[in-house]
Amino acid sequence: MTAATDLLAQSLQASTQGQDALALALLHQAATQPDATAEVLFALGSEHVERGDEAQGQACFERALALNPGLPIARFQLGFLHALSGRAAQAEAVWAGFDTQAPSHPQAGYLALLAQGLRAWQRGDMAQAAQGLRQGMAANFDNAPLNANMQKLLDRLLGVDAAPGAEASAGVGAGTSPASAASAAASVAAAVYPTVAPAAAPTPDEQEAANVFLNAYTATPGQKPH
Repeated sequence: MTAATDLLAQSLQASTQGQDALALALLHQAATQPDATAEVLFALGSEHVERGDEAQGQACFERALALNPGLPIARFQLGFLHALSGRAAQAEAVWAGFDTQAPSHPQAGYLALLAQGLRAWQRGDMAQAAQGLRQGMAANFDNAPLNANMQKLLDRLLGVDAAPGAEASAGVGAGTSPASAASAAASVAAAVYPTVAPAAAPTPDEQEAANVFLNAYTATPGQKPH
């Protein structure tokens, strides 16, 4: 285990124990190591976003993707962060990278499908959006919290508890313009993933979801998540 990955493991343990300040400090330390990996930078970015610092989170995701363009969770989350902020063009540019990359990472397949759904949403194609999200969730066997959040997103897309075929009831039907769809996507996504104020302590369920998320996505290809 390298110095950076050892510090990452210590950070995850501290986070599990509710020592959030220590967890963040360890991640910062890991990110400054000469052997810092894209996974370390992604984990640091996730912690920043969790605390409401989207600018720092975005910077870390961008550094992670520059270091390893084949890390699919960094690509997915950077695009989603752009979408959350209403930057549809930037989100599309990031997610378009899934089109040209070979799915060498074990999570690349389902994350690319989820991204396809979100890209369709931004174009105003609600049927394709729902299809992509459903296919991505069906292919995701690694991370239940991610699927739960994508299901919330899909439910809101369809009109909260709307039955299948009721896509238009959400107010963003198949004929919605890309700009309107992007605005609606950002609004709905914000409801699913509310920005966490820096002073807000996570609930036990939120903490568990964060731990599962980081463990699943900092695993290297071929390595089973903890």
